[in-house]
Amino acid sequence: MKYWQKACIWLTRKNIYVLKTQRSWYGTVQSRQACMYTCQSEWMRGSSYAETLIHQLVKTYGLQSYRIAVLVGDTALIWKKLAVPSKKKEEACQMAVWDEALGDGSRMYTFDLQTIGKEQPDGTYEWMLGAYPYDLIAAMLDAFETHDCLVERVDIVPAAAGRLCPQGEGTLYLHAGTGEIHVIGLKQGVPLSYGMTSQLPQDAVQWLEAAALMPEETVLWLDEPTQCWLSAPIRASVKKQQTHYTNTLFIVFSNF
Repeated sequence: MKYWQKACIWLTRKNIYVLKTQRSWYGTVQSRQACMYTCQSEWMRGSSYAETLIHQLVKTYGLQSYRIAVLVGDTALIWKKLAVPSKKKEEACQMAVWDEALGDGSRMYTFDLQTIGKEQPDGTYEWMLGAYPYDLIAAMLDAFETHDCLVERVDIVPAAAGRLCPQGEGTLYLHAGTGEIHVIGLKQGVPLSYGMTSQLPQDAVQWLEAAALMPEETVLWLDEPTQCWLSAPIRASVKKQQTHYTNTLFIVFSNF
């Protein structure tokens, strides 16, 4: 078994980002390897495509018997705010299913809820719902199990973004490749909105040009109080990683 070795895998539409961390048996980091695997976008179409992709990743990067953390997002992710007349999670989950918050019923989803506010005047509580197609998650887990991998967690982009930028109120723009930008609305680390866009707003492009920065290497932040574009208010411990990774994507990705 190699369970003291770990790989973080970020599944995006066109590219798969893999960060391998190899440790000694007593925990010292021996090496880290950042890789990018270009894939066909059709992997999100169904379970058979997803399963094939995972088999290819494990074989290509030698991830057999590794501990695995997976990050997912993109248009397959449902991320929405719900008003539920209960502060109990079990009851909130039941209501989320009953009111068709998980789509039109044509596809099964695995989901979780997190409360984000106090009781409202109308007696409801605010919850954030994150849901991802069940067949894709199940196929990936089955494929990893075939290679004796231990999947520790399956995370989602909005939640990871909230931990990356735990302070401030604004919108985070995170590049994941050409024409693929994750847009997350954050308030003190709580992700309140999530979506995708193919290009930055024009004023953001102008700000990058004035600062002589490359869009694909910058995590951008539109500050809500000032309406100014800034480099993202990334957690201090994450910024220290910049001495180890030249690509901002891997700085972000290594800490999800």
